[in-house]
Amino acid sequence: MNALAEYIANPSPSAVFVMRGAKLGNTKAARALRKAAKDARVLRSFQSKNQRPDQLAIERARAGGCTLETSAARRLVELTGKNTARLRMEVDKLVCAVGGEGAIGVQAVEEACSLVAEAVVWELTDAIVARDSQRALAACERLLGGGNTSRSTHQLLSMVAWQMRELLALQEAIRSGAPPPGRWSRTPSSKLRAATGTLRRRPIDPARVTRQLARANHALNRARASDQFVFEGLVLEMTRA
Repeated sequence: MNALAEYIANPSPSAVFVMRGAKLGNTKAARALRKAAKDARVLRSFQSKNQRPDQLAIERARAGGCTLETSAARRLVELTGKNTARLRMEVDKLVCAVGGEGAIGVQAVEEACSLVAEAVVWELTDAIVARDSQRALAACERLLGGGNTSRSTHQLLSMVAWQMRELLALQEAIRSGAPPPGRWSRTPSSKLRAATGTLRRRPIDPARVTRQLARANHALNRARASDQFVFEGLVLEMTRA
């Protein structure tokens, strides 16, 4: 604390120093640090609950010459969660997609944002775990759109397999009472709560899911039936109670 107070009194003009914590404390060293920052006029305090990522997206689009509609900004925030770096990147892609001028609505987000497909696959995976065949097939229709290429179907199968691995890791953490692992620690709390609730109601059988994915992959490689038929067959099998 003392060393940091000395540095803040004469900081590098090109440096940004970030401290993260619940509070600074009220020790002598902490008070000296707070006073040094105040005297140097370099202190900025932020609380995550006061941040507005949707406003950040709107301002980012405005800087690029576009008007991002409020509904579109909210959709982007739903997709990126708390990852503001990813949010800025997606806004920049949207600005380029519309040619750097005009309004950007939800439809443009759905068409250009690379996270949309992943979000729909998560909807599919969630429906599979919940054994909801109707919702799962609706997600399939959104993903396949009446039939895509073999490569796309293989990619979807790969994404479902990856997400099942992520859910199995979360399931193991729930059973052992451990904190959420890996990406789940950075997942929006609403999605984490939903996944946790689904897994508690409908636990995944690792051996069963692995066999189903392996059979579907084998069927796709043999290509005796259409890719869409094989993928939808896998979904129906996995949603069977």
